[in-house]
Formats: sequence, structure tokens, C-alpha cells
Amino acid sequence: MSFFERLIVFLQFEMPRPTNYGWFHLLALGVLVAVIVLLARTRPDPERVLFAAAVISICFECYKQISFSYNGQEWSYPWYIFPYQFCSTPMYAALLAVLLKRGKVHDALCAFLASYGLSAGIAVMAYPDSCFVSEVLINVQTMTHHGLQVVMGCYLLISGAVRPTKRTFFSAAAVFGAFVSLALCIDVATYHAGLNGGLEMFYISPYHPSILPVFDRLSVLLPYPLFLLCYLLFFSLGAAIPLVVARGVARLRRKG
Repeated sequence: MSFFERLIVFLQFEMPRPTNYGWFHLLALGVLVAVIVLLARTRPDPERVLFAAAVISICFECYKQISFSYNGQEWSYPWYIFPYQFCSTPMYAALLAVLLKRGKVHDALCAFLASYGLSAGIAVMAYPDSCFVSEVLINVQTMTHHGLQVVMGCYLLISGAVRPTKRTFFSAAAVFGAFVSLALCIDVATYHAGLNGGLEMFYISPYHPSILPVFDRLSVLLPYPLFLLCYLLFFSLGAAIPLVVARGVARLRRKG
């Protein structure tokens, strides 16, 4: 066993699997709130926040990929952890937004983070049970990754870098559509290439029933085009909620 492999085994120390609103989950929520409050008070440059969040998320994702690929005896890549699920996209969007000059694409990526990314992060942070495992650092990665989605989305709205308008929503929806299209291309291409029976990015593969709650039933009951439409509408509705709330808060402040 090489030094690198011994290091991986050393880092794979375990803990009792966390539960919803147990001490580990509550600690993560406490840290999340503290970070958002701190950012709201100190008001750093949003670009710096996005860059830091993207780098931290990508570093943790790299560890997750390595840890899941080595079981202490042999290397074997589990394709189900391929880093392109819906909740993976915010770290890519954040990094791209930082690297690109300010303009329509940059603004659309930020809009995506403040709507689709934020709503997805909130959903997981509120009910992370299926994401928890018995490995400490993977649980830390899960809470950090999704917590940073919430941090980025909230701070973009708090700082005014993203305005809660209809234009913002449609810009975000365009980015979401691009990410979904890429996921579908990966699903179709890997299925026809015979790679692990076809990957299931975003859990929208036309060749496998979805494993997402509710969508697992819809994928069996509905024709695929209708299932995909329901998927797009559901996630878009969820993405609109943070913008509607932010707009309501802004109106109350103006009246106050």
C-alpha cells in the first residue's frame, strides 16, 4: 500500500450515521446561519465569495471522488458518483462566473446560483438524510457543499449582485436548460457506449426510472417527454421561490 493509499484509509474514519436534525445536522445549520450573517455584515466582494465557495466545493468533491474509489484494498470507480448531478452544477457555475467578464453569461450564471442553486441547497440542508453516510469527511463534504450553495445564493441576493426580477429568472432558466441538456447528452451517450449501463445524470435518463422522490413514480407512469417536462417545471417552480421571497423582502424594506 502506497503512502497515498494509507493516507486515504486514514482519512476514512467513521462515525454513527447522522440523522435529520441530530447534533451533526444542527451544527451544520448553525454554521450555515453564522456564515450568512457574517457575510451580510461584512459585505465582501461577491466575486470573492463565489471563488472561495467554488474552490472549497471542488476540493471536497475531489476528496469524495478519491475516497469512494478506494476501499482500502483496490481501486474501483463507482460511476454513480460521477460529479455532474444537479447539486454539482453550482460549483461549476460559480467558478465560471468568476472566470468570465461581467456580461450576460456572467449575470445568468449568478442568477442561476441565486435561484436554482439556492433552492436545491435549501432542500438538501433541510432534509439531508439520504446524503448522510458513516464516513466523517464525506458528511462534512455533504454539508459544506450544499451549505455553500445556500451561502452563495443568499449572498448574491443580499448584496444586490442579483436582483429578484423576471429577467433574472429567465436568465437562470436558460442556464438550467443548458445544464439539463448536457446531463441528457451524457445519459444518452454513455448508454449507447455501454458505460455502466448508461449514467443517470440529474436522474433524467430515458433508459432508467428516476430515483428521485415523486419522480420515481412519474418516470414509470408518464411518457418520457411528459416526465421531463414535469421535471423542468418542478425545478423551475422551486427556483422561483427564493426570488419571490427576496422581492417581497425588498418591498417591505422600501415601505419601512
